[in-house]
Amino acid sequence: MRHARPTQNVVSPLSGKPLEIPLSHLREDAGSRAFRRALDRAASPGPPRLLAGTYTIIGPRGHRTFRVLPVVRRPNDDPYSFRARSEGRLILSLMTGTSNELESSFQRLGFIDEFGVQLWRRTRASVELFQMASIFDQFVLRGSIPHGYTVELARACLRCGRKLTTPRSLESGIGPECRNRPMPDRSA
Repeated sequence: MRHARPTQNVVSPLSGKPLEIPLSHLREDAGSRAFRRALDRAASPGPPRLLAGTYTIIGPRGHRTFRVLPVVRRPNDDPYSFRARSEGRLILSLMTGTSNELESSFQRLGFIDEFGVQLWRRTRASVELFQMASIFDQFVLRGSIPHGYTVELARACLRCGRKLTTPRSLESGIGPECRNRPMPDRSA
């Protein structure tokens, strides 16, 4: 006679469906990061609400800018291409260049799903990129922001409409280039 294995029920935060995790698996993988994340997500009050956009995490020693965008399939894409297989999934990128408007200034880190940031293999190899993705996961997705840190969603410059991502620009509402230009004379 075969006995059913005891399980622990965990509810998926996005789908709301119960996930049954065998207790034997729990003991074997109790230290695994993915399992801890699943339990943390199940204990949280609801699914994370993440908007596609540009996020700046500001701390005492500087800031880092991240971008979250969905994968969009083009009409002429091969049905087996990356875009076709990943359509609608969110991709997390870290700004490593100087321009927040150029695609080449962002390094893609991985997908964002119901369990948090799922890093790609090449990203996991870099300690710095791994740490940055972990910070985004903790601060933005989990919402546990330590004292002294803030998370800002990018806004547009009040004068020219360009995207603002640096702390000083986000605070003033005006970008560095517009700040150095004289105000236009509106008395006429």
